[in-house]
Amino acid sequence: MTAAHVNVDIAALKRRHPLGPVVEAAGVELRGRGRVRQGLCPFHEETEGSFTVYADTQRFYCFGCGLGGDVLDFIQRSDGVDLPEAIRRLDASPERPAALEHPAPTTRSPEPAPFRDTALLTAAMRCYARQLQLYEPA
Repeated sequence: MTAAHVNVDIAALKRRHPLGPVVEAAGVELRGRGRVRQGLCPFHEETEGSFTVYADTQRFYCFGCGLGGDVLDFIQRSDGVDLPEAIRRLDASPERPAALEHPAPTTRSPEPAPFRDTALLTAAMRCYARQLQLYEPA
């Protein structure tokens, strides 16, 4: 993976910046210890705390809004940036998570960010359109 024409070892980057501390640096208070920790989802309004961080897989999932991913997905969503910028922010400072340098927005989006891979969406649309044509009622 490259970011601004520089080779980046994504796996090493993720190892240097575990998800839990990055999430907490963004202002999400995680409860619990060990493998599974939970808190209020930063991506939608809630009172139950359905945002879950899994230490063993370094992934998050919100049972309220359905969003999930890894540390780079978290930074992309919380800061509203693309992957190269998320890599840059995460790798900006080896001493601390980049979320400290770029705090999460204070306003929360009620819906997930739109899916932007138009080629994939177009291919899926054409596939479903063909299937619908095959199974039209007589």
